[in-house]
Amino acid sequence: MSLKTREKEKKLNGAMFILNQLEIEKQRLRHREEVSMLSAETEELQNKIEELKNDIKLNEEALSHATVQYNLQTSNLRTEISVVNSVLEKERASKDKLEAEV
Repeated sequence: MSLKTREKEKKLNGAMFILNQLEIEKQRLRHREEVSMLSAETEELQNKIEELKNDIKLNEEALSHATVQYNLQTSNLRTEISVVNSVLEKERASKDKLEAEV
């Protein structure tokens, strides 16, 4: 191999080395940008998760309150039905007694 060929080969190898270093640096930069973007996205998602957890907690509290109110109303209505049935039975008994007397 001639001296000129070796020099050209050295220059070519040097140029390839520089190109490889630039490509590596370019990929490092891309990787850093991607990591930064993913970190920001992760933080946004964590914030959204916290908001959703708070919404769930509020919804559970509202549901619990509504359930208590429903149970209270149901109990009150059952009591009222019992009272009305009792009054109705007394009225029927009274009516039957009056009819029996007539």
